[in-house]
Amino acid sequence: MQWILFGIISSILFYEYPVIRLGFILFFVFFALRERSNYKGLVKFVISFAIILLSIYLRFDNYQFPKDIKGEYLVTERREKEDYSFIVVRDSKFNKFFFYDKEGMVKRGDRILLSGTISPLESRTMPLLYDERLTRYSQNIKAKINKPVYSVVGNSYLSILENIRQKGIEIFDSYLGENASKLSNGMLLRYEEDGELKELLSNAGISHILSVSGLHLGLIFGLAYFAFALFFPGLKLRLYISTIFIWLFGVLVGFTPSLLRAAIMISVSSVRMLYLPKLSNLQALAIAAIISLFINPYYLFSVGFILSYLCMLGIIIVYPSIEPKLKLKKDFKYWVRSSFRLNISIFLATIPMILYFFNKYNILSILLNILLVPFFSLYLYLSVILLFISPLTFIANLLARFMSASVNLLIILLQFLTNSSFLIYSFSPHPLIIILYYLLIIIYLFKDKYNYLKINIKRFTLTIMSLSLAASINIVFSSSDCVEFLDIGQGDAALISIGDDNYLIDSGGNGGSVGRVGKMILEPYLIKTGRRNIRAAFITHFDYDHVGGLTELTSAIKINEIIASHKPDNESKIMDKIKKLKINYLPSNTSYNLGKGYKLHGIGFNDNNSLNENNRSQVFILKKDYNLVFFSADIEKEREVDLPNNIKSYILKVPHHGSNTSSTSEFLDKVNPKYAIISVGRNNLYGHPNNDVLNRLKSRDIDIYRTDKNGMIRFDLNNYSLYSFDDQKNNVKYLILIYAAIAFILVLTRREEWIIQNF
Repeated sequence: MQWILFGIISSILFYEYPVIRLGFILFFVFFALRERSNYKGLVKFVISFAIILLSIYLRFDNYQFPKDIKGEYLVTERREKEDYSFIVVRDSKFNKFFFYDKEGMVKRGDRILLSGTISPLESRTMPLLYDERLTRYSQNIKAKINKPVYSVVGNSYLSILENIRQKGIEIFDSYLGENASKLSNGMLLRYEEDGELKELLSNAGISHILSVSGLHLGLIFGLAYFAFALFFPGLKLRLYISTIFIWLFGVLVGFTPSLLRAAIMISVSSVRMLYLPKLSNLQALAIAAIISLFINPYYLFSVGFILSYLCMLGIIIVYPSIEPKLKLKKDFKYWVRSSFRLNISIFLATIPMILYFFNKYNILSILLNILLVPFFSLYLYLSVILLFISPLTFIANLLARFMSASVNLLIILLQFLTNSSFLIYSFSPHPLIIILYYLLIIIYLFKDKYNYLKINIKRFTLTIMSLSLAASINIVFSSSDCVEFLDIGQGDAALISIGDDNYLIDSGGNGGSVGRVGKMILEPYLIKTGRRNIRAAFITHFDYDHVGGLTELTSAIKINEIIASHKPDNESKIMDKIKKLKINYLPSNTSYNLGKGYKLHGIGFNDNNSLNENNRSQVFILKKDYNLVFFSADIEKEREVDLPNNIKSYILKVPHHGSNTSSTSEFLDKVNPKYAIISVGRNNLYGHPNNDVLNRLKSRDIDIYRTDKNGMIRFDLNNYSLYSFDDQKNNVKYLILIYAAIAFILVLTRREEWIIQNF
């Protein structure tokens, strides 16, 4: 079984990361030679490897996208967001697509006549941030529909299930208070909404409570098993019916990777109880993983899938290793201690990935899980009871009042226990550090078996630790002095890092989707890269695509000082947001020492009412021994003329996103850059960058980088080199490849002593 799972996971990684293929082939050759006596295992590995590769190719990359679509589609999912709905549709060939809808006129199960344009899914363009392609593939979605126009033409079988689900939602909404209703809808019916409760549960480290997961399905299975015992006395029949019930429930609310894992494991456990008593929990988990990944290989990149399986591994593998060997009396203290050990096991199994994905952890999380999981379990049962007794208005009202009061008290408790004093924010650990962590856990848990593998445990551990730490230090901490031009869509944002100090020049902003840049791009990136503390943030001018992101940041980002050279227009549409910023207004010709000899030199201008907001932009030059980067904000031709002649710079941040109102020939001759960087959104409505501007840059042999095509662009101040996001990503892959190849060769040839002698 482990050979099949190993083959599946290897094939997915082999397909997704072409740069590691050579290293993988070398490793497989070594591995096959070492395991050549186990030909059955190798055959299983190769077959599963080939099947998954073929599945990925046929189901995803072999799909031919038409540019325009028009036809009948089935709505399979609708998820409510703050100001829009996320809609998933399926065609007659079971291909899934999604679109955003502000009208919200459709529901799950509707058949709609839909037209629009299809665009392929995009991979991430900044390190560590949201990857649309992998996320949607893990949801079986193949593309996005833009500019959707639709009309409902009928219903489907899903409409029956959705009507049942909506009836439950209506019952909860009519009887319970707002927060209690959201909790019941999320826990039982997988109907989540953004709000205070969701944020509080997230800060408490128990956000999984608000979504239907393995915990909930286990409780529902137990409830169904107990209920069916009243009518079906036979064990076998009860197990069959209860198992069928949870699968119907999964279809009702919609399967997620964690829900699918739980349903498979419950089914396997039922089979084990009846027919296969020797089947272990670890084998049941492996069966669930194999079936899930055969259904969709890209589940491997789902956060829910990863954390769900790590939780189970913690329970199955880690928990027994810290359980007392002596049999204790099963009293209250025993259950408290067992619960504590169980949560410690889950913590040890999941903490690196929690920090990698979410970057925050509540130090009271283990205690909160011990205290609140029993409450939520009881609350789930009460929610089920409320559904069944809802026709009995008086009794249902009494129960609903108790549930609503309980949730209100819970919120008061969570507000106290989830404030910033109890939250730890962390940068995302490097993948090599995570690999090292899990290797050490595995080594500890299976240390007794290493004699069989003929590997010296101490030398093996030292080998992995040395290589992992060396590679991680090289990747994470080298070349920390840099300027990063962030890909924040249509706008400007640049991050300067000098030693431990960070400076922000503009912050982007999307007026059509307020909050998107600050909360979904800028803040996560600063946290994930360990740069929560900003020494100074500079506002070049007060257009939303330059200042909006700053107004959307939360208290998780610490900014010592916000600096601008002029005051915003009192008629600005975002004046109320700007007033909340404590801005220090300094003359436009002020220079700032950034440390290590770097200066950010402001170029002065006469601030008068004749200038529009673009031409009032603060202009900077980053310099050391000579001018390195010219930050031109959104200045236009009129302002370019007034600039001094001594502004020749190595890099030009092209004015106004490459608009034809800027970048005159005279201006380009003054700056005379080697590189030009254009911060611009993909398929933007303004036609930026303008072709005439591009031609003027090309005619001067200026190398052009664009955030819409190259993603984030990094200027390394140590070697004066520019890297696009793809360049950096490939460099990391090559380092990982070298690391993996050395580690495998050393371990497989039992030459660990080389490491001991050289580190």
